[in-house]
Amino acid sequence: MPITYRIDPIRNLVLLTCSGVVEDNEFPEFRERLLNDPQFNPGMKELADLRDVEWDEITKDRLLNFIEMEKFYISKLGECRIAVVTSSDLHFGFMRMFISMMSEFLGDFRIFRDMEEAEAWLFDEGESE
Repeated sequence: MPITYRIDPIRNLVLLTCSGVVEDNEFPEFRERLLNDPQFNPGMKELADLRDVEWDEITKDRLLNFIEMEKFYISKLGECRIAVVTSSDLHFGFMRMFISMMSEFLGDFRIFRDMEEAEAWLFDEGESE
């Protein structure tokens, strides 16, 4: 499965990795697994690595469907920080649109092109948007 995650309970962190072609139906399946994981707690930080993901195309309908799915998921996360790392200009732009359309639902959510910068921001409690 192209979406995997690991929970680091010591750092209160969910490490999410997407690789290859990710189908739309895989996001809800991943979310269900995570929310039902006994190690998961609302309020955990999330670091999403999208550097190796491939999406054929990002259409308006696909973006709107993704946003509707994410509204439910984000409501279950509690107050948390989410950092997304991508190297693709297309995915970076997609995430910028996502942030714009989800601003009323998102807390601390940022996009990065560098994994170390993303991780540093996640654990810098003095800095928020």
